[in-house]
Amino acid sequence: VLMQGSASQQIAEQLDKATSLIEKGDVESAQIILNSIRTADDTDPELLSRLADLAIALRETPKAIAIFKTLIESCPDNASYHYRFAQLLMDDLPEKAESLCNRAIELNPEYHLPYVVLAHFATRRNQHSKAVHLLTRAHEQSPDDVQVLARLSRALLISGQSDKAEPLVDRLVVLEPDKAETHSLNGMMLAQLGRFDEAEASYRKAIKQGYPVGQGYFDIAMTRKFTDNDDPLIEDIESILNANLPPKQRAGLYFGMGKIHDDLKLWDKAFENFQQANQLCRPPAFRDADVEMFEKTSGYYSRQLFEQAAESASQSDVPVFIVGMPRSGTTLIEKIIASHPVAEGAGELLDIEREHLQMCPPEALGVYGEKLDEAISSGQLADYAQTYLDGLCLGRENAKKIVDKLPDNYLFLGFIHAMF
Repeated sequence: VLMQGSASQQIAEQLDKATSLIEKGDVESAQIILNSIRTADDTDPELLSRLADLAIALRETPKAIAIFKTLIESCPDNASYHYRFAQLLMDDLPEKAESLCNRAIELNPEYHLPYVVLAHFATRRNQHSKAVHLLTRAHEQSPDDVQVLARLSRALLISGQSDKAEPLVDRLVVLEPDKAETHSLNGMMLAQLGRFDEAEASYRKAIKQGYPVGQGYFDIAMTRKFTDNDDPLIEDIESILNANLPPKQRAGLYFGMGKIHDDLKLWDKAFENFQQANQLCRPPAFRDADVEMFEKTSGYYSRQLFEQAAESASQSDVPVFIVGMPRSGTTLIEKIIASHPVAEGAGELLDIEREHLQMCPPEALGVYGEKLDEAISSGQLADYAQTYLDGLCLGRENAKKIVDKLPDNYLFLGFIHAMF
């Protein structure tokens, strides 16, 4: 018992130290502590929970996933662990995340946070009525949770229920008068109620408090129909466009100007504005960075290296990788493979890139060969493969083939072949 208590105390001290290091910005030292912590089957669940938090803070998602699996196995009736595990899986395994949230609600119907996650998925499917229902349940359990208030207000406004949203937004203004999103929601509500001057004033207040300027002025432009070429809003937007703004914010301003010029029947100007906005919304050109990385890494993957790596490489044949250009049919191929009874599709996972970054961060590309040799000789490459497999197979344990169809994995084909 004394030994067990001593081990728990040591883990707690290590967690405290790592948390303090993160607060000071020393992420590298915190990472070393995380990797050094060893747990046992009888480790206190609360310590494991803190360890999962540390892994999440350090973006060690696979490690956090493994910890939560252990937590749920040892504490199957803990609603909080189910919810927090769901949060971790929201992007990569949404169906599993929904299942975990539903289980959390079964365990504790008064626990409001799982309702918020389920509402998020409903909104993504454009099931706004369902989102309103779920967020209403969350609001009933926690009336003063500002996150729930904001999300429920937005869901009601999207559903066109401004009358029901009004008291909630008014409450938000009282609770968080200095938050930009509060005044943005207030502007959205006032515009739906036909109080356009008040809506514009609220949007301007949101912009002053840090709301994205492009989105803010676009929202103002959408509040009313413009009939005057000398409207002061036009001059405001043109003046802001002269500033050095991020592409996304400039795009919002151009979309707003396009809408104004469309109202004024100035079709040529409107078309020009929309064209400029759409050009800014195109995905950033990462080609130069991709070419640089490929040129600095691909030359190291020789036949000799693959033969050397094969000695410790994973023998699993579960992963199926589809790579190529976007919009080239990768989704169709995934669906064809996944239609087989022993195969499943995992969508576009970022796990391979994450493992590659673990081996060699961008700033170390100059010594890529040394990093790769070290990963092979130390057996770390096999660990990367196993971590990837753990995440890939989570929730798909019965599948014999699982498709990862991220097109950009073409950049890591040598790395993938070395691991498998």
